[in-house]
Amino acid sequence: MLHYASKRGYKIIHKSIEEALPELPDSSYDFVFALGSLLFIKEINPSLKHINRIARQSVLLSLDSLTKEYIDSFTVAVFEHSKISLPEAKDDYLIRGWTSPTTGITIKTRMIYVPKTKW
Repeated sequence: MLHYASKRGYKIIHKSIEEALPELPDSSYDFVFALGSLLFIKEINPSLKHINRIARQSVLLSLDSLTKEYIDSFTVAVFEHSKISLPEAKDDYLIRGWTSPTTGITIKTRMIYVPKTKW
């Protein structure tokens, strides 16, 4: 997928979220989407501050509500952030989410829309 995006002229950043976000300029993207990626970050608050910093208009986040069974069965470290408070959110929904194809565990997902503010 990265190769396809690169061929279409998109800038590719092949780094961890914690490494890449601090390098991006302020207000460099109209919209920032973090869908299915934040569960891999141990300390989420610094990344959320950078996400807000680089967004010009709004942010869309998904935070998976991970069960202990899922966390214990995953092959790399994953972290449960679904309970964090985001008072600036305009919309915040808990949806069915997805079912792991390997474990059969259903994961609920918080979908959060945040208009541009300072967190």
